Amino acid sequence: MLTRILKKMIAVLILDRANELLEMPANNLTYCKKIPRTPEDCTYKDFGNLSSMTDMSISTLNRLFRSEAKVKRLGKLSTLNEEKIVQFLGYDDWSEVEEVIFKKMMEKENEAPSPS
Repeated sequence: MLTRILKKMIAVLILDRANELLEMPANNLTYCKKIPRTPEDCTYKDFGNLSSMTDMSISTLNRLFRSEAKVKRLGKLSTLNEEKIVQFLGYDDWSEVEEVIFKKMMEKENEAPSPS
């Protein structure tokens, strides 16, 4: 089951990749100029643009991006949605996505000030 932290990390990876693609000179994405950097700032229009980019439904993206949504509502991503995320992010398989998320979480942990 996906936790809120994992959901947010996946959403951030998707947003980072979307913005990376939009910054490319010949991106062929004339319908969209910019995507927010944080999941909390995404609107329905942003989900529509991301849906076009990722080939995932707006409702799936909404459940993935909204941390206040009940965790059990998203439950587990379908294999098809995992494949779409993997393909969009440019990785080989889902375990590689999980590895990247784990490394990012460890980096954040190491950056956090230690309690005194």
